Order: sequence, then C-alpha cells, then structure tokens
Amino acid sequence: MRSPSRHLFTFTALLTAGLAVSACKPTYPKCDQDEHCKDKGEYCLNGTCQECKEDANCVAKRGQGFECKAGRCEQKPECKADGDCAAKGADLVCRGAKCVAECTANTDCPSGKKCDNKKCVAECAQDVDCGPGRFCVDGACSDTMRGGVKVSSQCRPMSATGGEVVATEVVHFEFDQFDLTPEGRQVLDKDADCLKQAPMVKMVLEGHADERGTQEYNLALGEKRAATVQSYLKKQGIEAARMVIRSKGENQPVCEEHTESCWSKNRRVEFIQSVK
Repeated sequence: MRSPSRHLFTFTALLTAGLAVSACKPTYPKCDQDEHCKDKGEYCLNGTCQECKEDANCVAKRGQGFECKAGRCEQKPECKADGDCAAKGADLVCRGAKCVAECTANTDCPSGKKCDNKKCVAECAQDVDCGPGRFCVDGACSDTMRGGVKVSSQCRPMSATGGEVVATEVVHFEFDQFDLTPEGRQVLDKDADCLKQAPMVKMVLEGHADERGTQEYNLALGEKRAATVQSYLKKQGIEAARMVIRSKGENQPVCEEHTESCWSKNRRVEFIQSVK
C-alpha cells in the first residue's frame, strides 16, 4: 500500500511542472510558435503574432486576390506599371497599384495639361484656347508670351475667339477718303501702345471699302487705307517688318444695309494678328 505522502509528492511535482510550462508562454503579441497565437486567429511570425505568414493564410481568410505582405493580408496589386493595364483597357494607367483612367478632371493632370476624354493632353494648341489675354506656349496656357513678354490688362483682348494676342481697335474712314481722322489717330495711338508690349506679334493690315464705286476702285482704296495705317504705326515705333498690307475692297462688309450708317462701318482697316 502506497503511503499518502508519496501521492502528495507526485501531485505537487506535476503541478509545479504545469506552472513552469504556463510561465514560459510569451505574453501576446509575442510568440514562439503558432499555437501561442491560435486563440487570436493569427500566426507566429518573427516572434510576433501576425495576421498571416504565408499567402495561403490570406486566401483562407479573405479569398483569392489577397497575399501576405509583412504579416498582413493585402489585396494583390492590379499593376506595377502602365503597361500592365493594357489588357484591361487601352486608356487605363497604373495608379496606386490599380488600373484606372488617367484623369476624370483637370486637377488630376500635371501643370500644363488638361483632362480630355479621360486622358491628360496638352492644355492648348493656339492662343484662343487659353482665353482672353493668355497665350499658348509649348502646349500650356501662360500669362506671358514666349520670352517672358507680358501684356498689360488694358491691352488684353476682351474675347478669345478672334485670335488676337493684344487688343486692337478697327480704324474707320470718311467716304472716299484714306486720310486718318482725329478719331482714327487716337485709335492707332492706343493700338501702337499695345503692340509695343508684344514685339513678337505680326499683323496683316486689311483695308476695306463700302459698296459704292467699282470693284477695282474699291480694291485700290482699301489698299491706300491699309498703307496709311502702316505709315502712321511706323511713326509710332512699330517696325515695318511686323506689318503687311492687303485690300479686300468691298468684298467683306460687316454690315449689308444700304445706309450711310452701315457704309461707315465698312470703311475700315482691321488688324489680323499672328505670332511668329
């Protein structure tokens, strides 16, 4: 018959061993084996309980399309470069590891670009694309022309649809005359001031006449009016090389009523601008 003292010794030894094992288990989130993380549904990776330690753990937890990255389940990237998106769509690019449209608004594009049909394209092709008084420089809209030339606010055109770089006013003439009126000289003084601010602007001075007189006479009269304007601008400091004259005669009226008020609008010289 075994003595009670022997049974007590055996129980005490087992208890002591159990406490020793329990005392050796690391405190969460530290671990030595997966078993230490099991109650959290995690795995032991580099001595710490983590969401995963291999891709299979993530597939089991979250399904296909996930992978294990540094102990965390993350969705696999759709792409690493724009070329990876070609199979998903010709206009898609790689952004944040996903294939997306290059842009949905102008703010998605870099400076000098705009969003057009979900693609970032050049902001402009010509000055009129940029609005009044702004310039298209190498595909981007700018307040200054090439070379840093800037036009003052009073010399900027009111509309961007006419192709003007600087504001110029039409010069009008009296019936059957090609001499400047006092009003015409005032207009050209303002035009010259603005044209001096943009030395890269060249222009065609286009002379016109009203419908009275023969075709040949009106073509000659329109040319004389354009030459008068050219001569006056030269005296105001505008280089001759910037100006070309031509005549449209009576062929391009801005008003077609047969009245003096209408004819007076047709007797004119207009500025057709370009940047060279």
